[in-house]
Amino acid sequence: MKLSHALLTTAFSLSLAACGGGGGDAPATASADQAKVSLAEFEGVWKRDAAHDVCVPDFVYNKDYAARVRDVTLTKTGSNELEIAYAVQVYSDDACTVKQGLVRERFTVSLVPVTRAGRDNVVKGIPRFVGVVASADGGAGITLTALPDGRMTGLTNVKTIGDVQGGRLQFSVAESGQPVDADGYPNDFNANDYFVR
Repeated sequence: MKLSHALLTTAFSLSLAACGGGGGDAPATASADQAKVSLAEFEGVWKRDAAHDVCVPDFVYNKDYAARVRDVTLTKTGSNELEIAYAVQVYSDDACTVKQGLVRERFTVSLVPVTRAGRDNVVKGIPRFVGVVASADGGAGITLTALPDGRMTGLTNVKTIGDVQGGRLQFSVAESGQPVDADGYPNDFNANDYFVR
């Protein structure tokens, strides 16, 4: 299982190996006549719920490591824009007991509202990878054998929808075989895949 799969769709794959979606599409942007989205409920630090806080072997940037999501931080950077920062703790063993360090991938996404049945304030956009920070973070230190490029989370240039409902942050990304709308965005969320405060 890839870490991106555990992050976004273990049941936003934040547990999945994303494929399909973005390609050369431009990020979603709000036109002057579109309503502004409400990003206040998205902002803050979110963690995996206990059921999906799993240790995943074969870390994408060095297969000798294992990893687990520490948190995802969403920060409003514009009227319709969020920065998404995924922090993943890296370990030298497959049981995630010997800490090596921390890898944090950052994305920006311009969002527009989208309608989904039974939900309000659902947003859509295409996250753009803007960088990564790796540090020892109290561990022995990390050696990366692959160039960080956004693959860790599977969000780079993939059509994504997001929502906060019942205190749960959810993402869904367009992937092969998943039902999508006319614009190629996911139709729904996996009810069992979420983050909590």
